Amino acid sequence: MTTGTNLCFLLMAKLQIQVITQEQLLTEMAAESITLPASEGEITVLPGHLPLFSKLKPGNVIIRDDAESQVLAVWGGFVDIAADRVVIMADTAVRAEEIDESKAEAARRKAEELMKKNLSKVEFLQAEASLRKALLELKTVKRWKKARQR
Repeated sequence: MTTGTNLCFLLMAKLQIQVITQEQLLTEMAAESITLPASEGEITVLPGHLPLFSKLKPGNVIIRDDAESQVLAVWGGFVDIAADRVVIMADTAVRAEEIDESKAEAARRKAEELMKKNLSKVEFLQAEASLRKALLELKTVKRWKKARQR
């Protein structure tokens, strides 16, 4: 049973969040919550969460805090969750503000056009992967713009 003191602590507590790729520490911050694309489905983590280690699917990571919110696109990886910290080890990740929306839209159009052609199986799979990447980037930018309006 949670006492009033423990509940107050959990409401005031912050998660220490790190997003790491093979190339860099992409972000490190304290936040109130994080929503991420776990293999079991999208989950939101708050301070006091039970420990969990999960595979990540490609999707959006949304880090929320009073001062700032961040939206990131991740292409797989793992997440390690403890009561007061979340560490994302992403295969690839990018912040929404670093995505060039016009380039992502051009990549989407190019991939769709390629997929209409008579391609080998390998070429088709490559075009399909490019399309998924472009669509995720466009979705990420859209979510980031929506979060900034709040």
